[in-house]
Amino acid sequence: MASFFSATKTAKPQSYPLARNVTLRTVLTILHDHALLARIFWPGEPASALLHDENTSPYHEGDTSTSLTIGPPSTSSKVLLTTLRDGAKCTEELPLGITITVTYTVTTRDGDDAEEKSTNSTDDTLTGIAKSGLDRVSLREERTVAAFRPVMPLVKCKDEVTVKTRNLLRVMEAVGKGEDVEVAVEGLGEGGLGGACDGASSADGDVGAEKCKAE
Repeated sequence: MASFFSATKTAKPQSYPLARNVTLRTVLTILHDHALLARIFWPGEPASALLHDENTSPYHEGDTSTSLTIGPPSTSSKVLLTTLRDGAKCTEELPLGITITVTYTVTTRDGDDAEEKSTNSTDDTLTGIAKSGLDRVSLREERTVAAFRPVMPLVKCKDEVTVKTRNLLRVMEAVGKGEDVEVAVEGLGEGGLGGACDGASSADGDVGAEKCKAE
């Protein structure tokens, strides 16, 4: 969308320190597994619906990007999960021309991100950083909402924890306590963290007219 017809809102970047025994390698493994990430972001959706929908590109482990269609046809959103060297990006195209981009990166206590620490390095270097124990790992969230100008007044972009981030942190916390990641993800559905919001137009329920925050 050309800037003349569209506008953007950006939430303040947030950084969430993780438990000391949650390594950089663990976080990146979760963020780079699109099948797992989709289940964390949308725990109310069956895995089969997320990854094998007729409008969804086939998922293969190691893919750098995966296209998904979330929600019923009348209110569905198109999603693109993209692997970044130091994290992952989720881009959602919602009804009314609203696009939400959430970027998650792994940072360390000194503020450097994983990409800066591993420029021109191998996976072994990343593993060494994760095992060193010198830097506490944090999850950094950056969130932007773009929409046509007439729609933008109806969209809010609040500086508070979002459903996706809350789910991610919950999984990281469980893993940090020694829980299996699959068990942790299954627990999201049991805990009711799916994100339905009354009258919302977003697939995860965080965008709506004056009711919900933008995620």
